[in-house]
Amino acid sequence: MGLYSAFAYLGMAILPAVTGFIADGPGGFSAAFIITAIAALSVAITIGRCRCTHASTAI
Repeated sequence: MGLYSAFAYLGMAILPAVTGFIADGPGGFSAAFIITAIAALSVAITIGRCRCTHASTAI
């Protein structure tokens, strides 16, 4: 299992739990939706700003 796979599974496990606690609390579902949207935007911005280049290699 690679590092990226581990972090993907970690995000899929933590994000629903955190938003569930927020939705159950005084923030309600709107606060949980906003937190989820901010998390998704932060990932999209991080990926979009990446200046990585990958060398193509033949196996």
